[in-house]
Amino acid sequence: MHLLSYLQSVATFYLTKTSISSVSGDPAFRGRVHDMAAYLENLLKDVGVTTKSVDLGDEIVDGKPLKLPPAIVGKIGEDPKKKTILIYGHFDVQPEGIFYDKERLYG
Repeated sequence: MHLLSYLQSVATFYLTKTSISSVSGDPAFRGRVHDMAAYLENLLKDVGVTTKSVDLGDEIVDGKPLKLPPAIVGKIGEDPKKKTILIYGHFDVQPEGIFYDKERLYG
């Protein structure tokens, strides 16, 4: 992949990711966090990763059950001789959007 193509794909990913209002701490946006999970799972599938969405159950917020976002588990290949690598991260966006702070672009 040429550098320009790579940079365009990274920019597209971040623009899409930061445009999904997936603020996990706000119950009003919980559905969007689930949308983000689906987006990331599809992104992984597009590059050949076998994925599984794992239901994590509910949490109680203001006395009511609220569905937790799923964990997305991915697997590449079937070679039992290869090592396992765990990448753990969150996929909510706080705050929504892309921001520039003198020397950094973040979102």
